[in-house]
This record gives sequence, structure tokens and C-alpha cells, in this order.
Amino acid sequence: MPNFMYRARDDEGKLVQGTLESSSESAVAARISDMGYHPVDISRVRVRRGIFKQRRVKVPVAEVVIFYRQMATMNDAGLSIIYSLNTLAEGAGNRRFRQVIESVRMAVEGGETLSDAIAAHPGVFDEVAINMIRVGETSGNLSEVLERLAEYGERSAEIRSRVKNAMAYPVVLSVLALGVVIFSLVVVMPRFAAIFAKMNAPLPLPTRMLMSASSVVRHQGWLILGIIILAGVIFRLFLRTDGGRWAWDGFLFRLPVFGPLRLKNLSARFSRNMGTLIESGVDILFSFEVCERTLKSVRLEKALRATRDSVREGESIAPVLEMQHVFPPLLHRMIAVGEETGRLGQMLFRLAGYYDLEVEMTIKRLTTLLEPFMIIIMAAVVAFVAGATLLPLFNLVKYMH
Repeated sequence: MPNFMYRARDDEGKLVQGTLESSSESAVAARISDMGYHPVDISRVRVRRGIFKQRRVKVPVAEVVIFYRQMATMNDAGLSIIYSLNTLAEGAGNRRFRQVIESVRMAVEGGETLSDAIAAHPGVFDEVAINMIRVGETSGNLSEVLERLAEYGERSAEIRSRVKNAMAYPVVLSVLALGVVIFSLVVVMPRFAAIFAKMNAPLPLPTRMLMSASSVVRHQGWLILGIIILAGVIFRLFLRTDGGRWAWDGFLFRLPVFGPLRLKNLSARFSRNMGTLIESGVDILFSFEVCERTLKSVRLEKALRATRDSVREGESIAPVLEMQHVFPPLLHRMIAVGEETGRLGQMLFRLAGYYDLEVEMTIKRLTTLLEPFMIIIMAAVVAFVAGATLLPLFNLVKYMH
């Protein structure tokens, strides 16, 4: 769906601006009204069309977390936003992040709010952070919001780090196995091919298989590479269609083991984002809207959109979300308890912690099972290549004797 830039005013006449993804200008106007603002101007963002998305500036998560915490400390000390941004820009260790902070400072000096200024850098500050800071500016508890953002960033980074560490060993073994195969096909077999040709003796099946594969890779390598690139381009174009995204999302959820793991991971992300927004004072309808755009799943986005529409009509969250048949049953039950007790934000945080632990433990169990399997595969690949290379030489020695 296209993006739209908007300007709107609240009930006090204060001007706010931002971007929304929607199907039409009228849909954007309706969403802005739901947010409690009065639309002033809406225009579609014109972007350069291409197969590959424009690259956004990325900075380490640790730098952003430190930024939030230091901003909170200086704001508590009574320092102005501009002075704080200038100080943090001077002390930033990452060159790209320094440029981002300086850009934010100049925007604030030009009259923009901090939330609007950081919204211009979506590759660094996500929608959760932008909207939490916007609420913090309005409610006057910006320091508390920034501290919560720092904790949110630290927890998210910790989970990602654990997942990456758990997956590192299988990935390294897979890369090594692939490297051995490619090296054998491109470098080793061509050198032995001339020797085998002079032997005038029948070659073992593994040797013939490896030599055939080597010949295909060396003589048709560019064609194979071109086919792979073309397939990647077609797949990207497919994912740009609504039907393509829907089909691919469903395929990922239906994968054995990895499908349920993905659902748990997305449930953790939704719970943490939603809980953080609610605890920071963001309107629950708008919190749903933000979460829709932070989950990389069209099926979950549709479920959240339908839930938001029903909640707007006065229905409770849990039964409506359960009717969508996408999230795990535990999530529905915990949200129901949170609604009944008035502690929805805290319940969502508990859910996030539970699903984070589930994801981590599942990945650990998978890697524990995969490690010996990957070692066996690696040994089999090396043995096959070594056998295909050395068997003809052993046969030649026997023939000479």
C-alpha cells in the first residue's frame, strides 16, 4: 500500500505531522480522525519505483539505546532538547548516528517536535519509539518514556543476540560444507580431470558424478547464476503483490517447526510493542495501528486491523482476537485476564517474556539436535569429495602393480 504524508491539528490547535500507510487519502483521513486529530493536508508520497527498496541508514541498536538513556538523564536534569541533542551528537561514536542526531537537532531548532524530527529517520527509530515519544511530549513524562524505550531496546537486542548465537554454529557448518563443495568443483576436479583422462580406465561413480557437476559449474556457471538472479527478481516482484505476500506468509506459518517458532516470535513482538505503548499512555486503538505496521506478517496485520475495528465499536479485545484464529490461545487468555483486572500492559509484558523464553528454548533444542546432524553432513560431504578424488588414483596404483 502507498504511504501518505499528513498534517493535522489536535483539539488545542497544535500542528502534528507524520506518514501513514493506507489504501487511499480518505482512509488516511479516517485513521487520523480515529487518532483524535483533525486533518489539514494529506498527500501521497511519491517514491522511485524499483525492484529493490531504497537503503535506509542503519546504526547499531546499542547506540540508539544509549541515546534514549542519556536523553532521559539530561531531560531529568532540566536541560533543553536542543542542548541535549547537540551534546549527544558531539559524543556519538558512530559517524552515521552522529549525522542522524545532528539532523534531528536541526529539525527541532526549526520548530519541529522531537517525535516529528526522529520520524524522518525510520531506519533508526521505529514507529513504537516515535509514537511513545510523541505521547511523552504531550503528557509531560518524556523522561519516563525514554527510559522505557531504553529498556525495550535492551531487551529486544538481548533476545536477538541470543537467537543469533544459537544459530551461529549450524550456519557456520553449512557455509563450510558449501565452501568445500564449490572449491572441489571449481579448483580440485579440473586439475584431476586431465590425470583421469590419461588413465584410460573406467572411473568410479562418485568421480563421474563430481566431474559432471564440475563441468556444468565451470561451463554453465554464469547461466546458473543468471537463473538464480532472475528467480530472485521474480520472487521479489511476486512479494510486492497482495496475493503474493498473503501466500508467502501462509507458507511460512505452515512450515513444520519453523512455522510455530515464527508465530511465537511474532506474538512476543506484538505483546512487547503493545504493552510498551499502552504503559506509555498511547491510546489503545492507535497502539493497535502501530503494532499492525511493526509485524512483518500480512495475516497478523489483518487480524489486528479487524480487532481494532471491533474494539472501536466497544467490544473487548480478547474474544475478537480469538475469532481471528491466528494468535496462540494463551495470548487470548492472558489478554482477557489483563482486561478484567485493568493490568493489560503488565500482562502483555509477561506474555512477551514467556514467548521470548519459548523462542530461545526452542532454538536451543533445535541447535542441539542439528549440531550432530550437521557434523554428519559435513563429514559425508568431505568423505564423498575425498573418495571421488582419490579412488581413481588408488585404482591406478593397483593397476600398475
